[in-house]
Amino acid sequence: MHLVQWELSGDAVLPAESHRDRLLVLLAGQQLQVNDGYVHRLQVPLGMARCAGDRPLQVLLPDGPCRVLDVTWPHGQCDVQCWQRSLAGSMVLFSAIRESWLVFLLEGAITLDTGKGEQTLAPGDGVILMGGSAGHIQRHVLHGSGSVLLLWCKHYGMA
Repeated sequence: MHLVQWELSGDAVLPAESHRDRLLVLLAGQQLQVNDGYVHRLQVPLGMARCAGDRPLQVLLPDGPCRVLDVTWPHGQCDVQCWQRSLAGSMVLFSAIRESWLVFLLEGAITLDTGKGEQTLAPGDGVILMGGSAGHIQRHVLHGSGSVLLLWCKHYGMA
């Protein structure tokens, strides 16, 4: 997975991502329209659209500036699920072989303990947590308070 945040102040064209699928999430702003041959209307809070990455995306901002999270992954090689969750205290994420999590902090402050040290995330920060090895499940612990966007990815075609 790969992620980019776009700060858009006017209508734009997002570049094509050949052989990739993408998920757009409206993080801030009132409304966003995306055209990839189909028109997707994203509204707050956290409107989402899945698109093929092979075409550039026409992006229209009918109500002013927006901030958008653009997540891409190799076409047909991942099953991606997305959730927004509030956090007050601790949350544990588990990932097995060929699985990963993308944790994106929307608001608040969290510390991430992966067993290999701690990392502090501020709003707008994201991190990709890789899964365990064969026969081993990786445990990732988030501590703090706020709101997080979680994307879980099951990777296919990987050893």
